[in-house]
Amino acid sequence: MARIFVPHNACTVASGDCFIEGRCLARCQTRLSAANANERLTTALGLLRVLHDYTLMFRSVTRYVQGSEIDEAVRKSGELLKELHDA
Repeated sequence: MARIFVPHNACTVASGDCFIEGRCLARCQTRLSAANANERLTTALGLLRVLHDYTLMFRSVTRYVQGSEIDEAVRKSGELLKELHDA
C-alpha cells in the first residue's frame, strides 16, 4: 500500500515539491500540542495588539500612507483584534 502525502491547510509551498518529497517543506504546520499552540497564539495576539497600537500612535512619525502594505496590515490586525475582543 502506497503512502500518500496530503498537505495541511496552512501549506505555503506553491511549487508542489512537497508532493514529490512526501513531506511538509516550509514548516507551515506547527508541531505543538494544542495547549502549547493555544498559549503561543495568545502570546502572539498580545504582541500583535502592542504593535498595532504602537504603529497607530506613531503614524505621523512613520508616515505610512492610506492603502500602503503597512496600512493594510494595521487595518487587518485591528479588525482581528476587535473580533477576538468582541467574541
